[in-house]
Amino acid sequence: MLGALAPLGDVLHADLVWLEFNDRASQSFPGSGGPLWTGVVDTVTNKLRIDTWREQPLHGTEFWTPAQLPTTPMVWDAIGANGLPFDVPDNFGLNGVVDFGNDAPANLANDFAFVSPVSMQDMPWYAFDLVNEEVDRTQELQFTFTTIFFPGWGGDAYLNQQGEKIFRVVKPTSTSGDAFDYRMIPVLPISATNISSPTAATITVTLRDSTPNPVIYAIPEPAAYLSLALVGAACGAASWWKKRAAHR
Repeated sequence: MLGALAPLGDVLHADLVWLEFNDRASQSFPGSGGPLWTGVVDTVTNKLRIDTWREQPLHGTEFWTPAQLPTTPMVWDAIGANGLPFDVPDNFGLNGVVDFGNDAPANLANDFAFVSPVSMQDMPWYAFDLVNEEVDRTQELQFTFTTIFFPGWGGDAYLNQQGEKIFRVVKPTSTSGDAFDYRMIPVLPISATNISSPTAATITVTLRDSTPNPVIYAIPEPAAYLSLALVGAACGAASWWKKRAAHR
């Protein structure tokens, strides 16, 4: 079950945490739902790399999907509530636990979020084909909303009228707004000039590579990630790290 992060003194350091973000609509809430994406968090470089992304049918709001995937992964930075780079806890994803902190007891709100350095306007997108219930990959589209948004997991950013980049990580000031948390992506395109929010995802840790002596490596390239996935075991992950270190 998802919950608070475990005490740092009781865990091994984590370098890589593979994840699945699944915002699936249900029969009870057919108007909800959103993307299914997979990626990996590097707790040393404090980055999230998203490798795959698809939109799921059976709900009212059909989000656009990033056209650069899977050819070019998206890499998002961990940003704190103060707008500065954030050091992701070493125990992120331990025992399947994924959250971004709390601002008060029983009140989920983030200490940090993963935010794209590239705006939604500068990213190519695919729309969702409502007739065939699949992503339309025949043409790339541009998001042209007047506000410049930077998408993120658990938060986002935008440019204000003065051109300043404002990060939205903690609870919005609006009394009607919910706190940002690890289950949501605050803004995604649903048309060239409109946005909505996936807000009720299930996050699954599919693999976590831990070591008591963390080695500072960047997130591996997709080919290395796929090779590791084929191994599918912690011993294989450890062997991969040793081989990579020996070739440096």
